[in-house]
Amino acid sequence: MNLAYTIVTVLAALWVGFSALSVFIHAKWVVEPLAEYGVARRWWPWLGAAKAAGSLASWRGCSCR
Repeated sequence: MNLAYTIVTVLAALWVGFSALSVFIHAKWVVEPLAEYGVARRWWPWLGAAKAAGSLASWRGCSCR
């Protein structure tokens, strides 16, 4: 079961990291929904930073086991 937890954690960290990168590079398929939902453009870098921090924390947690 430990292997399954590690695999899921690594996949989730990659997914969230890709999401953060998509916000930072202003990928059209990411920023259009943000604009539609009314998320202020000045918050996008903070959203990307929060996602990147979550991804790094997941990696760190996985490597500390």
